[in-house]
Amino acid sequence: NDALITNALIGANYNAVGRDYDVQFNGRGGYRYYSDNIGNETQTDHDENIYDAQARAQWHISPNFFSWVLEDYLRQSLINSLANAAPNNNQHSNVIMTGPNWFIRPSSADIVTVTARKGLQRFSNTGADNDRVWTTVAWQHHLSAVFSAAGQFEAQTVRYTDSATNPDYDRRDAFLQINLQSGINQWRSDYGVTRIARDEQSDIDGKRWGFTWLRLFSRDSSLTLNIRQGFSDSALISLASGAEAMASSLPTGGLDVVVGADPPKVQRLVV
Repeated sequence: NDALITNALIGANYNAVGRDYDVQFNGRGGYRYYSDNIGNETQTDHDENIYDAQARAQWHISPNFFSWVLEDYLRQSLINSLANAAPNNNQHSNVIMTGPNWFIRPSSADIVTVTARKGLQRFSNTGADNDRVWTTVAWQHHLSAVFSAAGQFEAQTVRYTDSATNPDYDRRDAFLQINLQSGINQWRSDYGVTRIARDEQSDIDGKRWGFTWLRLFSRDSSLTLNIRQGFSDSALISLASGAEAMASSLPTGGLDVVVGADPPKVQRLVV
């Protein structure tokens, strides 16, 4: 039967930005109430507590050159993405990643960013716990004050605790991106390829593309249209949603497309 889902939430965020460190925290918790399509409490679903949190700390060991990052993203997700959002189909996923960032400026118009992350992902209800290593190399070239182009390569290795049920895999992504900013409008488009090599199973090859339009209305308000296609997994979704939550808590609005900023703003350029 159809159900009406009502959420009551309360949350808090904290941001501290300094020369030597940045700390950000967002958290919210609440209660989710299920009722059927005529307003009666359902018999098959049960009300539940809900919560999620994002935390990020960055130590600027050598400002504008080298820093160390610790990230922790906790979110609620669906066990079966094709089924309804009922309590028996919800689980919590926690992603913890840590590692260094390097920022290199070969010229005034070019920025090269190298990141390395080692971390883990843990689930509350499913046996998909895993450890992962993630490395990215990104290059951005500013052609003018309003136009820039970028290229990025990503390598990810995932090893599951229960590899008999969930095959381990190595993933490689490469894509190009174009960014344009004109007044209060910003556009971004990217196109690339993905290859996923799975243990004892056939490899997966595919394309990834995306388009983002952002319009600023004021310092603290904006409208974003984001369309993209590509392979993803729950860890990447947690990282992306956590980065979005961090970006929404920053005191300044907008889409920061400068890869090599240090301290870097929460970037939507690197997806």
